[in-house]
Amino acid sequence: MPSPFPGMDPYIEAYGDWLDFHNRFTTYCCDLLNDRLPEGYAASVATQLKLVHAEDDTVEGRMRPDLGIHAGPVRGPSPTRGGGSIATLEPRTLTLPVDYDEIRESSVQILRYPDRRLVTHLELLSPTNKRNPGRGEYLAKHTAFIHQQKVNMVEIDLLLAGERLETVEPLPAADYYAFVTRVHRLPNVDVYAWSVRHALPSIPVPLLPPDADVPIDLALLVNQVYDRGRYRQLLAYDKAPPRGIAEADRAWVNDLATAARR
Repeated sequence: MPSPFPGMDPYIEAYGDWLDFHNRFTTYCCDLLNDRLPEGYAASVATQLKLVHAEDDTVEGRMRPDLGIHAGPVRGPSPTRGGGSIATLEPRTLTLPVDYDEIRESSVQILRYPDRRLVTHLELLSPTNKRNPGRGEYLAKHTAFIHQQKVNMVEIDLLLAGERLETVEPLPAADYYAFVTRVHRLPNVDVYAWSVRHALPSIPVPLLPPDADVPIDLALLVNQVYDRGRYRQLLAYDKAPPRGIAEADRAWVNDLATAARR
């Protein structure tokens, strides 16, 4: 069943499991690209391990490992060759001040064969990419891909919350963005911007010149995630419109959520 929203459903961010949405989106995007890429290219899913603060409620669907200092069994004095003993100090069991959760986030990488050259990195931004301390780590990765490895980047921001990617000029007013960076056109970046009321656009994915861009249909991908993930059943459409929705759009969002409940 399709989403009640013509574009990005803001209830996924506010009341859904973003990690589930993120990883499904990445997998379906990789499949779509492999159906459309020209000969000599292939898309694959890359996975990155992250540690996030356990109290960070912006990341859903996480594993919660136990972190702490655990003492081993207490042993008696160890004998020495001279018949004496070596004093042992018994440790105390304490707790580290911050608990961390381990999550695995995925992205899409396009490789050129036969040399397996990384051509384009595609990333759906997560809450951890848009707020510190994870934001600094992500920006460092962004810089390394573009300026050091000379890799094209496609960065898709379907989140209302958090900081946007920085540009010298102000970003156009919008709710959602996609940033397409082509290394041969640096420092320019193509910015696609749209509101919560508008349909999700098609975004070009650059390859190596002179090969043409490959389009990805964001509406198709998001609807696929929504339908296969059974989000119509899982999302809390009985709750208030998510934070970050402009005042002029709140009544419109609420009406669509009410219709979805029916």
